[in-house]
Amino acid sequence: MAAPIISHPEPMSEPNPPSYATLLSTSNFDPHGRDRNAGYFFKQSAEDYAAARCCLLNGLFPGFVMAEQAVEKLIKGFIFFMDPSFKPKKGKGHDLPSLAAVMCSHYGHVSLAPYEKTIELLQSSYDGRYPDSGTYSQAHMTAQLRDVDELYIYLLDQSPITGDLRYQVGAWPHLYTAYLGITNMPDPKWTMFDNLAARRLLMGRPIPANVQRWKDAHDRSADASS
Repeated sequence: MAAPIISHPEPMSEPNPPSYATLLSTSNFDPHGRDRNAGYFFKQSAEDYAAARCCLLNGLFPGFVMAEQAVEKLIKGFIFFMDPSFKPKKGKGHDLPSLAAVMCSHYGHVSLAPYEKTIELLQSSYDGRYPDSGTYSQAHMTAQLRDVDELYIYLLDQSPITGDLRYQVGAWPHLYTAYLGITNMPDPKWTMFDNLAARRLLMGRPIPANVQRWKDAHDRSADASS
């Protein structure tokens, strides 16, 4: 006689996480359709931000060029989210003040006035990246990474993405996985290392439900392998 099939119901304390289709249906972000370009820019911005912080934390000034790219791509992600057909004016594709103005025209609650000097510093670093550019970078020091962090984390927190997908796009996964100690990957490590602006933000609010699920799954896996 065949052995009876015994089913083991999921514990009530650990409900199944929502499917990816459910996540999509409860968010205003469509990474595979309308918002594909925005998603690309959010992803690349996060990678550039990690690279910029790695450089600047190790005293390498080219990190300011990477920081400009991180902020520029984050701003473009915001713009493409609101206007997927966006095309910058001629000669303004890498002009931070111009791009910031376009972004703020879509997001009335965003104010970059406190960060104008940092934006000027980053623009100067980008414009002066070639010796024959005819533009000279402003004097700067790697300690100004603090200012870059304040700008980037402020912008990241203005994310228009709703639902659980908000914390699965761009630099959010890097911040939370490093903050909670559930990854050893380099991008999260450099994104969060000595990042006072990010730490202040994350410590000041509850951990999102889907992020808590990441941690719970990591902890269960660690317990099972120990």
